[in-house]
Amino acid sequence: MSVRHDAELDRCAAVLARRDLRLLRAGVDLPCPLPLDYATPHTLGADRWLGALAAHRRWGAAIVVDCGSATTVNLVDAAGVFRGGAISPGLRAFVLGMAAATPGLPAADLAAVPEVPPRSSKAAVDCGVLLGYCGMVERLVAEMVQAARGAARLVVTGGHAEHLLAHTRLHALHEPALVHDGLLQLLCESPCAG
Repeated sequence: MSVRHDAELDRCAAVLARRDLRLLRAGVDLPCPLPLDYATPHTLGADRWLGALAAHRRWGAAIVVDCGSATTVNLVDAAGVFRGGAISPGLRAFVLGMAAATPGLPAADLAAVPEVPPRSSKAAVDCGVLLGYCGMVERLVAEMVQAARGAARLVVTGGHAEHLLAHTRLHALHEPALVHDGLLQLLCESPCAG
């Protein structure tokens, strides 16, 4: 899934049209069914509200952590209103940023088990990146829990969710296909999908 709407996507739509198939884009052809309490809804990536949609339909109020290229922590309330959320660097961005800013240090190994206290530069980078990432996410979740003003299910999804769940103190449900579940729900409910 991509949140981009660019020339490449237009080319894909043209190829599909030649085969009598129609490309339906979340947020364009398939509008968001959630009420949005968001100051700039035109800038809201479909992946964020699709995850919130799927989580809300399954559990009601939810905080959705999507560990992708960027890490997002989004809040949907019990009434199904998307209340917003934070966008921060993804785990890969942490690794790449560290490597770019400190080329003399070893690259982080995402498969490492953080050693505490770290006793080598390699172990220090592994620990700093993995636990630092988890700490960032934990703080963002804590802020969203406070903003939720009530019970909200914590759900984690995305390509780096397993790294987060392996090292975090958060107690969350792991739903690897949450955004795709939201896309499927959106498609099934859409009158233009028939």
